[in-house]
Amino acid sequence: MHPTGENDNTSFSIEPVRTNKKPVERGTVPNRANPKRGTRLPGNWVLTDKFRTEAQRLRPDLIPRIHDIAESFRDYWISQPGQRGVKLDWLATWRNWLKREKYITPQPRALGQQRTRSLSAVEIATDTNW
Repeated sequence: MHPTGENDNTSFSIEPVRTNKKPVERGTVPNRANPKRGTRLPGNWVLTDKFRTEAQRLRPDLIPRIHDIAESFRDYWISQPGQRGVKLDWLATWRNWLKREKYITPQPRALGQQRTRSLSAVEIATDTNW
């Protein structure tokens, strides 16, 4: 029943609803603070020049192992389920991966290698103290 006593079957108000939102045209994306969406790392991802350059700049000590590190990076991220495997900036993710990679200090040479530095090729070939 309507407050005036008349029978009214409408369940909505005819007063316009006022909001602060601007109308969005069909087929357009509303302007958001960050319209980008994250992506997954492609399963066939390989180390590109851009990623290699970042590695050289950030961690030149890793260059001898860079392909193994890149394979580990790819395998790890393509196996992450759901949102955990979705990133907005894969280059930034790569930089963080490199930063977390352990520093490997050069191993001292074996005693035999150090000992032969002062010997000539003939002395090394005829040495029987091995």
